Amino acid sequence: MAVGIDEKTAVVVSGKRCEVIGESTVLVLDARTARVEPRQPGQFGSARGITLHVLTAGMGFDCK
Repeated sequence: MAVGIDEKTAVVVSGKRCEVIGESTVLVLDARTARVEPRQPGQFGSARGITLHVLTAGMGFDCK
C-alpha cells in the first residue's frame, strides 16, 4: 500500500484504521489483491488489479 498526502492534509492512524483530516485529499494505492504479471529479466514490471482511492476529510480506510 502506498499513501500520498497533499499539503494541509494528514492521515491519523488508530490501530488498523486510518482517517483523513485537513483541507485536501489523500491518495491510497492498494496493491494487496493485485496480480503481478510475469516478466523477463531486464523488462519493466507490471501488475493488474491495483485500486486507487481518492479520500477527503472524514473518510477512512483499512491500513493493516
